[in-house]
Amino acid sequence: MAVLICLIFSVLSTISQYADFANETLFWMEICLVVFFGVEYVVRMWAAGCRSKYMGFFGRIRFIRKPICIIDLIVVVASIIVLCVGSNGQVFATSAIRGIRFLQILRMLHVDRQGGTWRLLGSVVFIHRQELITTLYIGFLGLIFSSYFVYLAEKKDDEDEEEDGDFSSYADALWWGVVCSHCLALLYSR
Repeated sequence: MAVLICLIFSVLSTISQYADFANETLFWMEICLVVFFGVEYVVRMWAAGCRSKYMGFFGRIRFIRKPICIIDLIVVVASIIVLCVGSNGQVFATSAIRGIRFLQILRMLHVDRQGGTWRLLGSVVFIHRQELITTLYIGFLGLIFSSYFVYLAEKKDDEDEEEDGDFSSYADALWWGVVCSHCLALLYSR
């Protein structure tokens, strides 16, 4: 729950109205989470020796090489570095703190440590791979064709350079197509 609250405060820190409160709260929550996850990582590494395949120094190295342990180590070390650097008016430190916030999303992987959700998703994708590939192919073709027709209808002419609503390139029309298809998907899902 604390990780989810941290994510919410990370979002609020990007809104100027709530930025000061969110950044201060987030700083203290970050310290608590780094301490908690750091201690938890060390205890997990120590307790891994209870299993025969992780006994001894090389067993612990094998344990540390697991993907979830690598992610945990990256999150803890990066968070410690950013908190130690601070943002005392330094532009790099401030942008580093904002940039490292995305690692909080990786902390959500703690919730699904055994990977059951990912295994379920993988099995569903594997079972229905033909249908998914067909759907992606048809959707991609629809995007390409509709964007091209919109580009032809709305492209800028040389004499219309001052107009803002027209598309100046096919890439603009593709972007429009992606945004429109996303909006349609949201409307359709309701």
